[in-house]
Amino acid sequence: MKMLSLPWVGLQPWRSRMNFTAFDDQTLIRDSARSLFEKECPASLVRAHRDDPAVAERLWKHLRDWAGLGSGSLVDLCLFLEESGAVLAPGPFFRDDALFAAPLVPRLSTRSARASAAVAK
Repeated sequence: MKMLSLPWVGLQPWRSRMNFTAFDDQTLIRDSARSLFEKECPASLVRAHRDDPAVAERLWKHLRDWAGLGSGSLVDLCLFLEESGAVLAPGPFFRDDALFAAPLVPRLSTRSARASAAVAK
C-alpha cells in the first residue's frame, strides 16, 4: 500500500498564516469610498429612495466614476462594495458591476457558461 504525500503536513503554523493587512492603495480606496458614502448617501436618501428612486440620481453620478472597479482587482471591488453595503446604498452598482463584472467572464471555463452569464445580465 502506497502512502499519500500531503504537502501541508509538517508546516509550521506561524509560517502558514495569511496576512490580511490592506495595502496603502486598498486603504485609500476604502477610505475614499467611505467618505463618498458619508457625504452623498445619508440615511435620509436611502429612505427617500423607497418612494422615489430618482432621488438617488446624484449618488449614481458619483458611482459611475467607480464603475472601473468592475474590471480591476476583486479585492478593490470588495472593499468598495463593503462600504456601499455599510450605508445600504441604493442603486444598480452591485447588480451591474459586481455580479457580472468583467473580470469574472474570462475566468468562466466554457463558451456556454460565458453565454449564460451574458444572458443572465
